[in-house]
Amino acid sequence: YDNDIFTDTGIAGKGIKVTIGNKVTVIPARLFYPTKSARPPKITELVFEEGSVCQRIGVSAFAYAYYLKTLTLPEKITNVVKCINPRCITSIEQELDHVFVLSDREERVYRCQYCEAKQSKYIKRK
Repeated sequence: YDNDIFTDTGIAGKGIKVTIGNKVTVIPARLFYPTKSARPPKITELVFEEGSVCQRIGVSAFAYAYYLKTLTLPEKITNVVKCINPRCITSIEQELDHVFVLSDREERVYRCQYCEAKQSKYIKRK
């Protein structure tokens, strides 16, 4: 799990802002895990650019983002989570993308584009 990309990043100052570009499709597991001899990075702001095409967020990708104060979510996410409504067309049409639209930024609530089912289960507040 040693990941040197963000080792001790921002520790000496007020922290850093990390922007996930709109062309990033996968966020790797344990992205912010520190190495055995290092401290976790001091990331205070995490932004997903508008038009994000991220399809997968790895296990515990943000587990060590202890200092995170601001999270900017995209207006729309595609294939990050599946619709929980068993009657949704995405349950029947397997080729359809699972598209969710941000309906409440404060509460971090997304709704399915097709059936409007609420999906906030996987987008937790800290």
